[in-house]
Amino acid sequence: MLAEKGVRWDALDQAVKQGTLVRRALTEETVTYCHTKLHEYKALDVQRNVWSPVAAPYFESVEMLGLPVQVY
Repeated sequence: MLAEKGVRWDALDQAVKQGTLVRRALTEETVTYCHTKLHEYKALDVQRNVWSPVAAPYFESVEMLGLPVQVY
């Protein structure tokens, strides 16, 4: 069906063929804020989660996922 529309499946990016997922990465950064009672600026080192889309990994079979296989 895609070939009828002129789309070459092999030329598509992996993210288009297998989809994307969102991964969380823990980062550290310095945050500066104004303390309201002391009226002075303070800086803190904090940990934040950064979410970024990545291409879904390619799996040949269900066994590669490491999930238990149920036979009905």
